[in-house]
Amino acid sequence: GIQSFIVHGNHDPLDGWSSSIDWPDGVHIFSGDEVESIFFTKAGEQTAVINGISYVHQDEQRNLARYFKRSNNTLFHIGLLHCNAGNNKEHASYAPCDLDDLKDTGIDYWALGHVHKRDILSESPLIVYSGNTQGRNIRETGERGCYLVTVDSSGHPHLEFHPIDAARWYLRNMSIDELSTLNELDETLSEACYSMRDEANGLPVLARIILTGRGKLYDELRIAGAIHELTERAREQGLSESPIVWIEKIESTCRPDIDIEERKKIPDLLGDVLRISEELRAASYLSETLADPLNDLYKHTKAKKFLEPFDDETLRDLLDDAERFCVDRLGESE
Repeated sequence: GIQSFIVHGNHDPLDGWSSSIDWPDGVHIFSGDEVESIFFTKAGEQTAVINGISYVHQDEQRNLARYFKRSNNTLFHIGLLHCNAGNNKEHASYAPCDLDDLKDTGIDYWALGHVHKRDILSESPLIVYSGNTQGRNIRETGERGCYLVTVDSSGHPHLEFHPIDAARWYLRNMSIDELSTLNELDETLSEACYSMRDEANGLPVLARIILTGRGKLYDELRIAGAIHELTERAREQGLSESPIVWIEKIESTCRPDIDIEERKKIPDLLGDVLRISEELRAASYLSETLADPLNDLYKHTKAKKFLEPFDDETLRDLLDDAERFCVDRLGESE
């Protein structure tokens, strides 16, 4: 008997697959023609106005926030919108808008979709991304859920977060600096499994382990198959836990036992590579810095359909991989 109010975004526009769903009674789907204002009734009394607009097509580039306006001065107003508010560089710019666009409407509470990470953009009025209800991959770590919003008699909303995810993603960095043997590394991985299991409060865990640092294990971890065997041992340990801890992947970002800062000062090819890498890493938005050289690849008629849009985090990971590769190969003759 709980009423539901839905706006569609870029993953489920009205002209896509969602149009074939037979929704149950009590569900209102906002149209894409204009902002609708629906009165919410409780115990026979109108208590709020819910305003929303859906995407008709996936690539919505209009500033839909500017279509909203307060229609009643006494009732609490809720705005539902799938948008990129505040020019978030980590997400595609669908229905882009500024915070002032949202604030100027007079809406009391904004429930926003599109950004999967929980975030409160403004306290007055409350402008909120609740994030998604289930982490889907390693970029969506930690508890996921929804906000229960309670409005008091003075019209002030109060937020209470409720985790409702069924499994939880974790990303753990693990240094090899103080480790001497693979047995010690196995033990450290086991301890990490116990820790993540406890943190998840009874939920299954999906985890990625990033090996970092410099140490005696670097050469052993470079041997073909070493990371695979390490992963299999960690998975066996994790699967014996209850609930399970599934090690999705183990990556090594370990570096040889050399002083990178000093190595950058040497005027040779490897020194040049390390200095260029340092300059790129200092860029505020790496995706903008590398946009031109990557365009040939990402606009290629055959290649582009297999490639995900690049973001700063992905490019920095690739830059780290490239730097380690060059250190390994170009430093072998030293």
